[in-house]
Amino acid sequence: MKPTNSLTQKKPTFSMVINSSTMQNMIGTALKDSRRAASFTSTLISAVSSNTKLAECSPESVISAALRGEGMNLSLALGQYSIVPYGDSANYQISYKGISQLAIRSGQYADFGVFDVREGEYKGKDPRTRKPVIEWIDDEDEREKKPLVGFYGFYELKDGFFKSIYWSHEKILLHADRYSKAFDKKTYDDMLSGKIKGAEADRLRMGSPWYGDPLSEAHQKMCKKTL
Repeated sequence: MKPTNSLTQKKPTFSMVINSSTMQNMIGTALKDSRRAASFTSTLISAVSSNTKLAECSPESVISAALRGEGMNLSLALGQYSIVPYGDSANYQISYKGISQLAIRSGQYADFGVFDVREGEYKGKDPRTRKPVIEWIDDEDEREKKPLVGFYGFYELKDGFFKSIYWSHEKILLHADRYSKAFDKKTYDDMLSGKIKGAEADRLRMGSPWYGDPLSEAHQKMCKKTL
């Protein structure tokens, strides 16, 4: 029999790793529910198979990142958290939906929300309170024709306390450029201007939702999360 060369052995697939008895025992112990563990396994296999950058990460880092989200009783399938690839390692990242879910569970909020702001809607700040003044365009068809300029967010506690904030889209992108390892504003500007396109633009979009079109759902979720 011809000896097996360890250097030529194929790297185990993510499906093989997560379905191993050791990993399934760990997942089962962490989630304490066999049906939830099965759903978790299936969802992760699907997520990795549809994302080439995530497939390049170590399976252990992907599973560890996902278990952080599940440990907060959040759902990857519902978009309440994301698994973000950074080279060969994956990291947990809570999403706008996840933050909203935790706020609801706290029982402290009467209301909260984040909305995109179109050209002409932001009127500056109230001279006395310094709170942002927004005059929404009622006609949705007309509104959708206007370019995106920023985002408005607010929350109101059950005791009546109210807080609101407005950030321009540019300010949000500068914030992302500073704090997100997966995003570079100059690269994004080049992509929007058409200097970067085709396969390279697709690779960027796959690597981070920040690289989506400003009006895309993925990009707007990142902006809302920032607010």
